[in-house]
Amino acid sequence: MGLSMHMQQALRVLQMPIDALYTWLQDTITQNPFLEWTETPIHPPLHDNIPSSAPSLFSHLMQQAKISVNQARTLSIIEWIVGNLDTSGLCSTSRQECPLLPSEQEWKECLTIIQSFDPPGIGAESLQESLLLQLASRNQQSSILYRIIQDDFSMLQKENYKKLQEKYHLSQQEQKKIYQQLYSLTPHPGAMFPSSCSLPLPIDIIVSLEEISPVEIVPVPLPKIKPIPNTLVSLEEIELCKQLHMQAKLTLQIIKKRNTTLHAIASYLIHTQKAFLEGSSSTLRPIHMQTIAHALQMHESTIARAIAHKHILSPRGVLPLKSLLSRTLIQEISCDAAQKLLQKLIQEENRSIPLSDQELCVKMQNLGVPCSRRTITKYRKTLRIPSSRQRKLLTNMCRNYTSQLHHI
Repeated sequence: MGLSMHMQQALRVLQMPIDALYTWLQDTITQNPFLEWTETPIHPPLHDNIPSSAPSLFSHLMQQAKISVNQARTLSIIEWIVGNLDTSGLCSTSRQECPLLPSEQEWKECLTIIQSFDPPGIGAESLQESLLLQLASRNQQSSILYRIIQDDFSMLQKENYKKLQEKYHLSQQEQKKIYQQLYSLTPHPGAMFPSSCSLPLPIDIIVSLEEISPVEIVPVPLPKIKPIPNTLVSLEEIELCKQLHMQAKLTLQIIKKRNTTLHAIASYLIHTQKAFLEGSSSTLRPIHMQTIAHALQMHESTIARAIAHKHILSPRGVLPLKSLLSRTLIQEISCDAAQKLLQKLIQEENRSIPLSDQELCVKMQNLGVPCSRRTITKYRKTLRIPSSRQRKLLTNMCRNYTSQLHHI
């Protein structure tokens, strides 16, 4: 038996972090005439997790977004996408990963907006698209290079210059012009900015570790419900108003239920891990979702939804709520350290002869990090680092551009 629409909505709201909840509530109030703010809403608190002295790619793009975009929901989706661009400035995440659950049309519109920003080529979903965007920003859509990248990008990647010359009947002068254009493009439009992301984290829970109210769920101002006017005449108007009025009541119930559930789960976790959070212990107590579900008489899926995408502000700094499950935090800390080491090894490799995943695995093991080749591949994909073959290809492309320029 399927869940009712009300239950489905309640589960979606439970999973929302506070910034997504805030945007959803604003949209709901706009669409329902029986809901209105009781006070001027204040944007939920944010915490800068990685401060940076130089402007980051995130701040550079969001400055442009705040000038270009007026709708709160669109701005929130753009903020999420921009915060999840890879180090090259390309978008390698999917619409399904975004907690705001944008429609396909919303996703495409937001990407189009981002792709109109400086630097050209930013926010593209592939290297090919990024290069085309860079040419389009120079009004070179009718150029031969644009056609080559659009229709024969694989031939360009494989360095089949002779075939390209034959197919497009290129003269020596045209070849020179094409290579000059190609050399002026960049495969990494975001590389000029600091690689660290300064995406501010929304705080859902504040932990004080005091006896009085140790756990605070960051509140969103609740709207008030307007009464149904007694001046309605037609049955259609009366029925429609009753439906909207009921939806308004259900909205408040859903938010209150979310806060109650989240408070119960957070309180249990924080009470269990108090020694770790206050610094008197360096390790977490063993606890799993089954334990919490049994203690609070909730379903495990409810626990999983409630702790997803939530962050707590604690004496130990900002932590994902799910990290208070002991196994999760240990894995996150060890994975984070291993990924940083992997990233360092790749940054220091000979770019002409990049290390394969197996070679990286051996180096990691020699440095005392036990892992398999499959784990290295997984970490590399998480870090959005291309394979050794792709890294070599990009290096050769850049080198050949330069070489061709010198020989023409």
